[in-house]
Amino acid sequence: MKNFKLICMVSLMICFSYGLSFAHFGMVIPSDNMVMQDDSRKVELVLSFSHPFEIVGMPLVKPEKFFMVKDGKKQGLNGTLKETKVMNHNAWKTGVTIKRPGAYTFIMEPKPYWEPAEDCFIVHYTKTVVAAFGDDEGWDSELGLKTEIVPLSKP
Repeated sequence: MKNFKLICMVSLMICFSYGLSFAHFGMVIPSDNMVMQDDSRKVELVLSFSHPFEIVGMPLVKPEKFFMVKDGKKQGLNGTLKETKVMNHNAWKTGVTIKRPGAYTFIMEPKPYWEPAEDCFIVHYTKTVVAAFGDDEGWDSELGLKTEIVPLSKP
């Protein structure tokens, strides 16, 4: 009887978790998320749209906005973006030279896209933080985006 309950529970978990692996994400992936004194100061960033758990890419049109925030100051980076491919689909890349200690937050706001399954337009706001030279003060700062996840603990 115990084995039957266990088998039923595991079967239910598998059934309910199956659809979760189909999620798609906007991604901003830095070449290094902690720049130290002896590291290269150039951080390469790749912007893409994918089903990462299935290793399936999706095309990303040039983002509506792509910018960096450091010490509360915003710097636009849209003009620096160059086309690339991620998992055989259109993506974008750029490079930023880190000059001073601190937390550099990179934000991508893609153009809205129609999602038929949801019957609405969706925007995946995406941000990532690169800490430089041992100073990560402000890594958890709220940036005032239309929607954003503000971390409560350091990953």
